[in-house]
Amino acid sequence: MRYLFVAFLLSVCPLAWSYDVTININGIISESGCELDSRSKSFTVTLGDVVSTSLRGRGATSTAIPFSLFLINCNSLAHAVVVTFNGTPDATDDRLLKIFDEEGSASGVGIEILDHNNQAIAINSPAESHPLIPNADAQLQFYARYKSTGAVTAGPANAVATFTLEYP
Repeated sequence: MRYLFVAFLLSVCPLAWSYDVTININGIISESGCELDSRSKSFTVTLGDVVSTSLRGRGATSTAIPFSLFLINCNSLAHAVVVTFNGTPDATDDRLLKIFDEEGSASGVGIEILDHNNQAIAINSPAESHPLIPNADAQLQFYARYKSTGAVTAGPANAVATFTLEYP
C-alpha cells in the first residue's frame, strides 16, 4: 500500500526541472580621480607686504595672488573634481581663513580664497566643480588675498589651510 501511495504522489506531482545556470559578473574597481602632483602637496602662497591703510573699511581686499593645484595621472573615470579648502574660520567672517592668533599678529583681517573666476570660496565649503579631461593632467587655478573684517592692525598675517579633492 505504501508503494502505491508513493507511485500516486509521483504521478500527480509535476516534475521538477533544474538547469545549471552560470551568471558572469564583471567589473573593475579602480581609484577614481587623479594623483596630486608633488608641487601641490606642500607649498606656500606669499601674499607679500600689504600696508594696513590699504585695507581700510570692512571688506577691503589686497591684490589676489594666484596659486595652482596640479593633478596628474587622471584616470578614465575622472570627469570633474570638487575642491574644499579646510581651516579655522575667522571669528568675524566665517567664510575667511583665520590668521594665526599670536602675539603681535595683525588683526581685523582674514584670508579669502577665490576660484579661477575670482569668486570667493568659503572656508570648509566645497567650491564649484572643476571639469576634468579623462586620462589627462589638470591645473586648477585659485587665488588668495587678505580681506578686512574691521579695523586692521599691522603684524604678521599667516594661516594654514588644507584641501580635500572629491570626484563626483
